[in-house]
Amino acid sequence: MVESRDATRPSEVLAALTPDSRRWRLLLSGGAAVASVVLFYYTVLLISSKWTGTLPNLLVGVGAVLTLLSAAAVPTVLFAPRRSTTGSRDSTAEDDPVAVLKRRYAEGEIAEEEFEHRLEQLVSAPGEIDAEEASGDGATFGDEPTTHDRSFDVTR
Repeated sequence: MVESRDATRPSEVLAALTPDSRRWRLLLSGGAAVASVVLFYYTVLLISSKWTGTLPNLLVGVGAVLTLLSAAAVPTVLFAPRRSTTGSRDSTAEDDPVAVLKRRYAEGEIAEEEFEHRLEQLVSAPGEIDAEEASGDGATFGDEPTTHDRSFDVTR
């Protein structure tokens, strides 16, 4: 069985979804605690009412699930790992333009032609002149840039 290299662990997903600030974690977990108490109260109130049928039963089920989820969110948010500690990815690999280009090509953001062209631009030495520029077919000052003349934004 081959493992995907982009597979993320649950702890990484949890770290990405929770704030790193202690204040925001306390605020989020406090809100979840209050929500679980309120949901529990209204679920019990609905169970004890004389209203019967399919809709009340459905509301009781949804209320019970939401009560459990909001109660489980409290310790989850409080004890979730921080983003800085879950760094399975290398920070230098994320800053590498070639790695970013490969990732964008693998995800289908850019076509093969564009990938090859940009890879050539990144790999070529800064002082080299492309064959297109040497022949004079490239865009000159004041011309409208074509798609292959635009600079590559690695932050995207």
